[in-house]
Amino acid sequence: MENEWIVTDPDCNQRCRQISRFVFEFEEDRISDPLTGKTYTCTGEIDLENTDIDEIIDSCGAFGYSKDEVLRWMYRGENLALMAECIFELTTD
Repeated sequence: MENEWIVTDPDCNQRCRQISRFVFEFEEDRISDPLTGKTYTCTGEIDLENTDIDEIIDSCGAFGYSKDEVLRWMYRGENLALMAECIFELTTD
């Protein structure tokens, strides 16, 4: 596993790297003061093995992915980084 940062959203400089098969680390620049445009770096680690299935489904659902689609990904071991990204965007400050 390479552990290299990959930009997943250039608009907010969001980056992801895979730590292990089910663990992903994220960084993202977030605006702390809309008047000045001042930003801070938000970080988080998502471990899909230690995340409740309903939370994964709900988090992905917030971005338009259906329950059946997410369950298919989980069964096939696909789109793990995408599932982790959905959780990161909804659970970190």
